[in-house]
Amino acid sequence: MSPDEANTLIQVMNNKISQLTQQNVMLESRVMYLNSLVQQLQSSDEKTNDGGNYDEKPSVKQNNGKTKQQVTT
Repeated sequence: MSPDEANTLIQVMNNKISQLTQQNVMLESRVMYLNSLVQQLQSSDEKTNDGGNYDEKPSVKQNNGKTKQQVTT
């Protein structure tokens, strides 16, 4: 390998290392952001209950006598 080829190879390798390092930093920052978002959502889910409470017995509808119950056939 000639010195010019070696210099070109080193330059290409340095460029590739730089690109991959930049991509790695971007991906790592995205992972950190998404982890913080998941933690926020988990902590807000503990405070609010948006799925209902299935442990309680359902309320019973009572007829007040003014309306007729519908009979399905």
